This record gives sequence, structure tokens and C-alpha cells, in this order.
Amino acid sequence: MHRLPQIGALLLVAVRLNAQSPHGEAMKVDCAQCHVPADWTSISDSIPFDHDLTRYPLVGTHAQV
Repeated sequence: MHRLPQIGALLLVAVRLNAQSPHGEAMKVDCAQCHVPADWTSISDSIPFDHDLTRYPLVGTHAQV
């Protein structure tokens, strides 16, 4: 019974760490598609990113680039 608070705290920390994304919750793309796993700050040379799959579609002249 005395372990219940510890287990609860551990689960809370695990959920918060898993949910963190600098791009927000709407970004459902695997990080490795754009970032290099060696340091996660470098960007891959070829990014298969599709704005139409996000909540931020390209519009106007941005879509023509």
C-alpha cells in the first residue's frame, strides 16, 4: 500500500515525458523523418514533409514554392 503513491508518481512522470514535443500535440509525424537521431537538433537533408497532413496546410504563394 505504501508503494501506491510512488507508482502513481512514476506513471505521471512517464506520461509527461512521452507527451513532450516542441511541435505541439497536433504534429503526428515520426521525429526521425525530419531529425537526425544522433542529436535531434540537426535536420535531415531530405524531409518527406507534407503540410496537407498537418493542421498547417500551405496556402497562397506558399503552396507554389
